Amino acid sequence: GRRADNEEYYKLIEKLAEGYPIESIIIDPSAASMIETIKKYTCEEIENILANFNSGEFGIILRAKGIVAGTDGWIHFDYVPGEPDVRVGSAGIIGRICVIGADIDIEKIHAAFEI
Repeated sequence: GRRADNEEYYKLIEKLAEGYPIESIIIDPSAASMIETIKKYTCEEIENILANFNSGEFGIILRAKGIVAGTDGWIHFDYVPGEPDVRVGSAGIIGRICVIGADIDIEKIHAAFEI
């Protein structure tokens, strides 16, 4: 089947609640949505972004991974604190980035990746 987007999920939750007021929704961070991008990056740009994850300015980043279009092919990356891994790999369809952690500043993540 087709994956629902965030708005469709919200409508499904409203239907499930059957008229009960929804005050908040708590989402398991391990199930966070992927950020999609068509921007092309260099390996150096991705390495610099991941190195900045150690600073704490983005929140507490426990894990990040992705595949993005590169200037010379597709770039795959993985991050755990202090251990970035950036490499060129097989092609993807669209760039996808996932960042998992606590107190994440999503606007700063978007700015770092220029999304």
